Amino acid sequence: MKRGLPSVRLLTPLGESALAVLRFEGEAGRRCLEKLGCRRAPHPGEHFLCRIRAPGGTREPVLCFGDPRDGGIELHLHGNPYRLRSLFESWGSGGGASSGEPGRAERAAREWFEGEIERALFATALGAPTSEGCRVALAQCGPEGLAGFLRAARGESRVGDRWPKEETAGNARRLLARGEVFLPLFRPKVLAVLGPVNAGKSSLCNLLAGAERIRAGPHPGLTRDPVPLDLAWRGWPFRLLDTAGFPDRPASLDREAFSCGIEAAGRADLLLLCRPGSGFGVEREFETLLEAGGLSDLPRLRIRTGAPGTFPGTSCGPLPTGELEVDLAGDPPEQVRDRVLGEVCRRLGMPSRPPRVEAAWIPPIPREHLEELARSDGPGEDAPGPGGGGGGGVSTGGNEDP
Repeated sequence: MKRGLPSVRLLTPLGESALAVLRFEGEAGRRCLEKLGCRRAPHPGEHFLCRIRAPGGTREPVLCFGDPRDGGIELHLHGNPYRLRSLFESWGSGGGASSGEPGRAERAAREWFEGEIERALFATALGAPTSEGCRVALAQCGPEGLAGFLRAARGESRVGDRWPKEETAGNARRLLARGEVFLPLFRPKVLAVLGPVNAGKSSLCNLLAGAERIRAGPHPGLTRDPVPLDLAWRGWPFRLLDTAGFPDRPASLDREAFSCGIEAAGRADLLLLCRPGSGFGVEREFETLLEAGGLSDLPRLRIRTGAPGTFPGTSCGPLPTGELEVDLAGDPPEQVRDRVLGEVCRRLGMPSRPPRVEAAWIPPIPREHLEELARSDGPGEDAPGPGGGGGGGVSTGGNEDP
């Protein structure tokens, strides 16, 4: 720990779900351990489970270990940065620092807390799938963003005027509500493409991606295993999952390849079900397999590929309501992209473009911390959607949904 406390050191890197090891040294370290609620210090070489005070008034199980080499004490616990921050704060005013300097432990905890927030946000910005996500993450680092709100909630006067203390709970609810809208920027929606052989699934994926990135052709069975394909549309990232087609003959290998696609589609947010314009004679069996694979409850978009009109010679009838019809060979690629992905956004409850950049919760910061702040002073006004008033939103010129 670069700015660590004299009596306590963090021996492991931080992570949202990693294991953290805190080392307590000397008499001051033992006093810190007692303040956390540990019933006693372990003897050298001894280890036992105990419960310490955790955020929200709960008690968290940890492993206490006495180092046989020098008598130090190690505490093994969950590595969530906010949980660790609360532990540092719990002994900040009670002599946790062995030097005896007043407030040193509290200042060290604050510097560590703020540094971890900024590092997490910058790392998220660098790893964002699209430039829109990068802009949203960077906007959270400033005083008008998520980092500024969290500092104000801790009582930092230099940003308290932007985030009034009495409005903490309402602002936390607003940040959480906006975060739900921005979430697809950091966790791309997965679209599984399913259908019979030669339905144009791979060709549709290439059109949506804007490039020939998956092997496609007139011969059946070119796709054998699920193939992921990342793309972006109007600032939103998506992950397509091209799968093997449902065979028109009961060949065991073809059925096995299709079953692998069904299994992979279980992780999807929406199903793109392709049907050829010439008809699909085994659709009832296809739907039965989808239901058996646990996909019946997933939202879906049916796409009829090929020539327009009804299915000649079949009982499928005219184009059902809500089903798209695209000509993979004749329609302009941009038109196909806009029609299909625009309808995908509508069915997933996403705006057609990311909203303008504002202060919002984003994934690297544990959601539980804002939920705790949202409950801090009782129910307040309802949290508005993105672009709503209050909360010191920051605009960086992003696009608004028309």
